[in-house]
Amino acid sequence: MRVIDFGDHPVTMLDITQERMGPHMLKVHVPGLGVLHHFTAPDLGDYHDHPWEFRSTILKGSYMEEILLPDGRVLTAPRHQNDSFIITAGWMHRIIELPEGQCWTCIEVLTPKVQEPAFYRHEGGRLLRRQWNEANFAQVAA
Repeated sequence: MRVIDFGDHPVTMLDITQERMGPHMLKVHVPGLGVLHHFTAPDLGDYHDHPWEFRSTILKGSYMEEILLPDGRVLTAPRHQNDSFIITAGWMHRIIELPEGQCWTCIEVLTPKVQEPAFYRHEGGRLLRRQWNEANFAQVAA
């Protein structure tokens, strides 16, 4: 925390940090609030999951989420401004469309870390997975 001294009324400032996740995604860590995500393009790469369960609230804009089911089926879910929903740790998804060209969300982590995040593909009737820090995909055990 930083403190600004205004004489008799010192003000404690928030220690806000930014984390660039690529050319089209910025995370803004706000202590006591959560993590703001700013998307400026869809994520058309591999599906991914998260290390914990969290609540996502769409602050501005909207997006189309694509969800990969373990059997290879793909669902889509439109997410609109002011929507708030829970994403479980094993939810395999990606953002495939930003109708307004950008979107701001706020993420509130709800559980302790339960797994390492991973990336997923479904090829040849098989679900493939790789940890975020690994190069190669391997078949997920049934």
